[in-house]
Amino acid sequence: MTAERPLRDFLKRLPDFEDFEKEQEALDVVAREAETPLAATLLYRRMIDSLRQSLAGANEVASLRKDRAACAQEGLRPRTADFGLCVIDREDAVGKSH
Repeated sequence: MTAERPLRDFLKRLPDFEDFEKEQEALDVVAREAETPLAATLLYRRMIDSLRQSLAGANEVASLRKDRAACAQEGLRPRTADFGLCVIDREDAVGKSH
């Protein structure tokens, strides 16, 4: 049974309308209801993608904080070239290990 078969069966059960506008309104309602699962799926996917992007950003911030703390523990001072290079080297090392 195809996905459109239940929709066709439903349309056949609709009463005959003498008013063309009312018939079109009824068909529009059926069309909207038929697309609801697709719309929900697309919305769900967008929400998941948004959450993944948010988590990726949070992970990057946490990783940067960790790298900065490690460089500071090595005795390097923030806002110096050596500190910046230390952070970059740590980020590069993490990127190569994944």
